[in-house]
Amino acid sequence: MDYSSQKGQFLVLHDKTKAHHFAWKRIVHILCEDYTTKVFLTDPEKCLTFTVSLQAIEEKLGVGFIPISRNTIVNLRHMVSCSTKNPKVMVMINGARLTVSRRRWQAVKKMLNY
Repeated sequence: MDYSSQKGQFLVLHDKTKAHHFAWKRIVHILCEDYTTKVFLTDPEKCLTFTVSLQAIEEKLGVGFIPISRNTIVNLRHMVSCSTKNPKVMVMINGARLTVSRRRWQAVKKMLNY
């Protein structure tokens, strides 16, 4: 997959005090838990939390980003491996092990050419 279209693209999220700009290529994955959404970056142990829906973020993202479950979006650019056996687990460069839901597996498989 060609990730060159991620170059120069930014995701802008606002918290109570300021706007945060994230280069698409730095986003590893995005995880929504209850009413908070966490953005995990390539910077070691860097994670920022916002109160914005995952759907609102998904609408702002483009090539290379795919939802793998109801609460997780990943940047395939930073995927290390993906298990095709149950449970289907995607390993990211930051060491995160993320489960791919049964309903999302077909779309993930198609994007990965499995």
